[in-house]
Amino acid sequence: DYRVDGDRLLAVAARVRGSGAGMEIPDDAVWGAGAWEYRPKLAPLKELTLTRSTFTSDYQLCWEGHCRSLTDLLGPASDGTIVNIFACPVAKP
Repeated sequence: DYRVDGDRLLAVAARVRGSGAGMEIPDDAVWGAGAWEYRPKLAPLKELTLTRSTFTSDYQLCWEGHCRSLTDLLGPASDGTIVNIFACPVAKP
């Protein structure tokens, strides 16, 4: 999970549903709701690159309490389709 922090994206939560190669459970992870949850130790990002696939769950974008899948927003996934996500600060009136 990411949230907008100025002009950056800040990782605030991640979940691992099963361990395996490259999916080790961090020491500070807490079990709940069928997954290990933890806060990633990542610097804020200017850009997040997502690769879409028909073989994995779709990404969700949430704002103001509403979530939509990338399929709803962009159409069906094609394997290997790249989507770049940027923070867009909103000017306050």
